[in-house]
Amino acid sequence: MATGMARVSLAIREMLPVSIQESESRSIRACLNCLRLDLLHEESLDFAAKTRDHAMNADAQPLDVFQNLRRLRRARPASREQCGLCGAPLGERHRHLLDLKTRNVVCGCEPCSILFSDAAAGGYQRIPEDIQALPDFAITDVQWEELSIPINMAFFCRSAAEGEASVFYPSPAGATQAHLELLSWRNIVEQNPALQKMQPEVQALLVNRITRPYEYYVVPIDECYRLVGLIRTTWRGFSGGKEAWRGVAEFFASLRERAEPARGVRHA
Repeated sequence: MATGMARVSLAIREMLPVSIQESESRSIRACLNCLRLDLLHEESLDFAAKTRDHAMNADAQPLDVFQNLRRLRRARPASREQCGLCGAPLGERHRHLLDLKTRNVVCGCEPCSILFSDAAAGGYQRIPEDIQALPDFAITDVQWEELSIPINMAFFCRSAAEGEASVFYPSPAGATQAHLELLSWRNIVEQNPALQKMQPEVQALLVNRITRPYEYYVVPIDECYRLVGLIRTTWRGFSGGKEAWRGVAEFFASLRERAEPARGVRHA
């Protein structure tokens, strides 16, 4: 499949304007899905094992450890992100696709992103980039309590197959699904036209009621994944710690800077 995908991607690439071919993407944000922390962790463990084994060798010279470190550093290949579908090299800024089967986010080149811009294309769907602020989101405290979500931060997304919404909240263990009271949710959707326009699977309502003023956004699903990853990797102890909450504050500050008011939302 990869070879066939590469041929189709190449054919589309040749039809694109040169400006898009060179930039690989019109994405407005740098890719945060592509940080290979797991690779860095594996490399550090690999080096630690080599150093430990060397230290246990009675014939080892003291400077050999540093020589090995320099050799490993020189031998490490330059890291460059590739399209998860066709293998084409990617620039720092590029599009994301959602694997509809595994729910994983895949980095994609412009041609592959065009291939899966239609939800009916099968297998993958291009994740939109628009962030919509909902400053007049209609919900009461009673309605929020009726949703029965354990914490005051969550994201809601709709399944294309079932048509119903699911709710998840970020936690130190990752994205945790909560039971959603569907009748209460449907009432909220009826009161907020922006929710009726959300694309299934690839867009979500992101709610932050941790601090005031409360914030509501329609966001690409990868932004929700980014928030989950942020909390999972920085949370310390019972309360989270300063680093985690500083990261959350910066995340929502970034959303505010990039967001546009949703079309069709009423304003006072």
